[in-house]
Amino acid sequence: MATKLYVGNLSFQTSSEDLRAHFAQAGTVESASVVEDRMTGRSRGFGFVEMATAEEAAAAIEQLNGKEFAGRNLTVNEARPRTDRPGGGGYEGYAAAMIPIPSGVRVWIATGHTDMRRGMNGLALQVQQALKRDPHAGDLFVFRGRRGNLVKVLWHDTLGMSLYAKRLERGKFIWPLPADGVVVITPAQFAYMLEGIDW
Repeated sequence: MATKLYVGNLSFQTSSEDLRAHFAQAGTVESASVVEDRMTGRSRGFGFVEMATAEEAAAAIEQLNGKEFAGRNLTVNEARPRTDRPGGGGYEGYAAAMIPIPSGVRVWIATGHTDMRRGMNGLALQVQQALKRDPHAGDLFVFRGRRGNLVKVLWHDTLGMSLYAKRLERGKFIWPLPADGVVVITPAQFAYMLEGIDW
């Protein structure tokens, strides 16, 4: 039975054919696709590979997870159906899959709560004035609303500014206590945070 794998931390230059050829060393590849931004057609830094059997999928994870490909250390794990959204469908892999975090990028948490009515420009201004950071530097800036179940993520990827949002159906995002207004965390901690897990 075919098994679908999530592949994260791809180079933005990697094509679907490159992905297929790389995973072919572990077995028969039924399909391979790099996920692209709908507006720009640019790679989002992750994709999916379907291996012909569960055994070949396990071999691909064993051989390729954490290994270098096109200058990046890949994240490879079994994709699982989304169950967190009514009528969702599709697959999810690593918790931060919605944002292809390049290596070397820092994740900044804005402590306290933020007015979630603010859009891209308002949050960028908050980064500059309150957090004393450059919103165009390529780092991720994460904000949480007063209720605690909604976060927004601001990111400039050298091509333009993006704004992501996630709302938990149950519970709240774990958030640091107010300190100097901003806390830096690792991409791994960010992934846990997006799942509502204590990081």
